[in-house]
Amino acid sequence: MCETEICFQTDFFKPVPGEEKEMAEPGRYGKSLALWLAEKLKARRFVIKRVAPEDTYWRIDIACPDPACKLRLMCGNTDREGRAWMVWSVGHVAFWKRLFLLSRYPRAELEALNRHLKELLPAIPGINMERA
Repeated sequence: MCETEICFQTDFFKPVPGEEKEMAEPGRYGKSLALWLAEKLKARRFVIKRVAPEDTYWRIDIACPDPACKLRLMCGNTDREGRAWMVWSVGHVAFWKRLFLLSRYPRAELEALNRHLKELLPAIPGINMERA
């Protein structure tokens, strides 16, 4: 389930050499944004499990207190020029675990992640969130 989707523009993030080979579609990147977000979240005491490409976006896996929960940020460029970007948060629990009440949806964790994300993004140099 997607909880927050934020679009913005900035020239701050650039493709990492060789990154395009890791993506499923040419012209898609976001590794520098993903690494920046992971670093900033670590400084705020989030435990980053992995930063990895996933098809056309980058995924940041974040530790959740309940190991049955998946908490992550997805991010990447949305244009060929590398000025338009999107970041969104995702929380998930397997259906059968919810069905049998073996785990709960990570709503509080997602709310905390989204709050930190909204505080961090304005610190990106040259960001424009109005015309994204």
